[in-house]
Amino acid sequence: MNGDVLFLWNGDIAQEYDIQITRDKTLSDWDRQTVTQYTVEDALLYDSIGIDVRLPGDSSNNKMMYSGKHSMVSRNSNIYRSKTIC
Repeated sequence: MNGDVLFLWNGDIAQEYDIQITRDKTLSDWDRQTVTQYTVEDALLYDSIGIDVRLPGDSSNNKMMYSGKHSMVSRNSNIYRSKTIC
């Protein structure tokens, strides 16, 4: 069992979002999507997982971190929650 983590945020599903995932200390490339959620598969293989969500052209940080024991949301974030899916 590796488990999945689902990150959810408030927003318009017609809006595009730039998303970057950090698994442990490895950053993914930025990915543009039109959804307000992102699932990281096999989450239990990592000590920590982070997500940064931005509007295209906006450089503000909207980060959320998940460590398996708790999650943290940066104060200037529109991201609100994550949950583990097993």
